[in-house]
Amino acid sequence: MSTVLSFYIGRNFLKCFISVFAVFLSLIFLFDIIELLRRASSRDEVGISLVLKMSLLKLPFLGQKAFPFAVLFGSMIAFLRMTRNYELVVARASGISAWQFLLPVLGLALILGTLQITALNPLASALLSKFDRLNAIHIKGQTNLLALSPNGLWLRESNKQNQSVIHSTTLDLSK
Repeated sequence: MSTVLSFYIGRNFLKCFISVFAVFLSLIFLFDIIELLRRASSRDEVGISLVLKMSLLKLPFLGQKAFPFAVLFGSMIAFLRMTRNYELVVARASGISAWQFLLPVLGLALILGTLQITALNPLASALLSKFDRLNAIHIKGQTNLLALSPNGLWLRESNKQNQSVIHSTTLDLSK
């Protein structure tokens, strides 16, 4: 198969993937804002700017969940468009097998998946940690933050007078 046709199919897939992913992220962002506003409605100190910030912090994590579906629906839409325009019919008539015009999409899906794992996953984890901290303080009203790390268990507790940090290297659940 020619490189021109491969790039054309790949470009169509990328356009459809980006469009579908943008729609998914927009819907997720909208529903997450509504949910955070509902949960924060009893708290007077929580404003719309904090809710927007919290929702933006959570969006990459939720975007990871929607990513495979965006790849699936993006490829379906791309191939549906090419079928409706008889582009795939012409490609098949010229002797190109179905596997050959699936190859650019599979390659791009592999590259996108690798980028998602290597770049988006660490970013989403860091931002979700910030979201959890803001959620605990502003929405749930908790000042205790529990952290489990390779160094052990950390617990931070604070009130208006002081702050306490407790560290445990081991935990015995047998008792």
